[in-house]
Amino acid sequence: MKTADLDVLNSKIKINSIPMLPAYVMQVSYEMDKIEISAARIAELIAQDIGLSVRVLKLANSPIYGKVNVETISIYDAVSRIGFTEIKSICLSLGVARVFKDTNCKISISELWKHSISAAFATRVILSFANSQIKKQLSTDLLYTSGLLHDIGQLILAEQYPGEVSEIQRLYSQGKSKFWEIEYDILGFTHADVTGLVLRHWGFPEIVASITENHHGNFAVEENIRAYIEVLHIADIISDLCGLNQNTETMIEPLDSDAWDKLGLKEEDIPEIIAQTELRLSLAEIFTVL
Repeated sequence: MKTADLDVLNSKIKINSIPMLPAYVMQVSYEMDKIEISAARIAELIAQDIGLSVRVLKLANSPIYGKVNVETISIYDAVSRIGFTEIKSICLSLGVARVFKDTNCKISISELWKHSISAAFATRVILSFANSQIKKQLSTDLLYTSGLLHDIGQLILAEQYPGEVSEIQRLYSQGKSKFWEIEYDILGFTHADVTGLVLRHWGFPEIVASITENHHGNFAVEENIRAYIEVLHIADIISDLCGLNQNTETMIEPLDSDAWDKLGLKEEDIPEIIAQTELRLSLAEIFTVL
C-alpha cells in the first residue's frame, strides 16, 4: 500500500475546517478505555446531552432490550441494560452525524456508517476465530473503535474534493484497480491517510490513528500494531462480503492471504465469520442513527 507524503496531505486537507466531535464522545471513549469502567460515570456524561439521552432511553425501552411493562427512565439503568459496546456505537455515530449534518458530502453517510459498524463487529468475530496468541495480544475494544472510525476519511474527501471523488468512483466502477490505488493516483493520498489525520485532530489515541490509516494492507509498521491492522484489513473486506457493498462483486478488495495466515484463520472459516457478522449487524440496525 502506498502511503502519503505528510507535507502533501497537510497542505491539501483543510483540517482546521473540520469541526471537533462533541465533547461527550471523547469523554465517553476515555472512560471506556479504563480497565474498570464506571456505568455511573458513563451515565453522568450521557445525561449532559439531551439528544444522546433521548436516544439511549429510547433504545433501552425498545423490543430488543425493553422488558414487558417495565419502563426504563434512568440513564444509569439504560446504560446497564444496553451495555458499554452499544453505548460507544451510539456516541460515536451521533457525534459523527452532528459533525457532518450540514455537509455537502455526496456519499451516503448512513451506508458508510453501516459498513463501519459491520467492520467493527467483524473485528470481534475474526478475533474469536484467531489463534490463542493473537487473542491474548489484542484489545477487542481498540479493534472495535478502529472499525467504527476506519473510513471517516471518505466523508472528508467527498466534502473537500467532490469532483475528484466522482472520478475515483467512476474509475473504480470499472473494476480494474483497488479504490485506494485510484485515490492515490488522483489525489496523492488515500481516504485512509485522511482518516489518520482527522482522528489525530480529534484527539484519539495515536494507535487508533495508526491502525485506521494502514487498514488497506500497509503491514510494514511497528510490530505492536501489525496484528491490529491485519484484523481490521480483513474486517473491512468481510463487511463488504456481507452485502453492504452495493457495487459489483469485482469491486471487493482481495483479502491479503498473509494477514489471514498470521492470524491463524482458515479458508473454511469465512462463511461462518460472515454469518456471525451479519447476525450481529441485523440486531444492531437500531444503532445506525446517521
